[in-house]
Amino acid sequence: MEGGTAWVKTRRGSACESCSARHSCASPEGDGQEMEVEAINLAGAAIGDQVVVSIESAALLKTSFLLYVFLII
Repeated sequence: MEGGTAWVKTRRGSACESCSARHSCASPEGDGQEMEVEAINLAGAAIGDQVVVSIESAALLKTSFLLYVFLII
């Protein structure tokens, strides 16, 4: 953890199967099912804690659209 952020290890879910960026966000280590992302630590989680990471649908749609536009062009 650094300055209010934490590295979070996540596992791919069923939604990842239909994502066009699924191959670019997997960790090169392990079985490719785990990813590590840096997140703002609003929960005050410590090493070893389990947390639920959620994204608002509007933010997800906006990000997906921007990625689509920039990756296609």
